[in-house]
Amino acid sequence: MIGFEVKINNDTPIKIASQSSQLFITVTESNVLLLISGTDFSWNRLKWPDHILKAGDKVNIKVKDIQCIDEPSEIEERDIDYIKERYLGLKAELENKGLI
Repeated sequence: MIGFEVKINNDTPIKIASQSSQLFITVTESNVLLLISGTDFSWNRLKWPDHILKAGDKVNIKVKDIQCIDEPSEIEERDIDYIKERYLGLKAELENKGLI
């Protein structure tokens, strides 16, 4: 599966791949964060540990065919009832605003 190999400085590379994988680098007032997540084929949310980056850090990202991923630190399961509930809530909100 196509995914990412992320290496920060000389640390062991992190290998991630999923149905939909995301790498986010975000800057706050006090930190630069690397956030890694994805979803599997059941739309469960996969999360790998966040990384706080500092000045001078080197981040190397390779797009690769990944055969074996690093275990996610968290898996948030999404079942069909949750998806329906969220859909109906968003639909009602958009209808109330006259957007649909």
